[in-house]
Amino acid sequence: MKLAIDYRMHRHTGVGTYLTRLIPEVVRRMPDDQFVLLVNPGDEPDTAWPGNVRLQPLAFPCPVYSIREQVGVPLALLKCRPDLYHCP
Repeated sequence: MKLAIDYRMHRHTGVGTYLTRLIPEVVRRMPDDQFVLLVNPGDEPDTAWPGNVRLQPLAFPCPVYSIREQVGVPLALLKCRPDLYHCP
């Protein structure tokens, strides 16, 4: 299964803490699945991810809760075609 996860808030407190703790654990428990982490361009985390995790920068910066995310995130999802999308 291919899972896309909106990872743009990984540097924030609260949701960012949730993401940085949840994603490694889910990836560890699901080694046969593919993960696509959606990030803003230039804001890729410097975490060493296993081979089944791919970072996908959005086509243009999409601030959280902005009008731009209403276009940028769906375009990224069309490109990666996930079976499941998680947006915290």
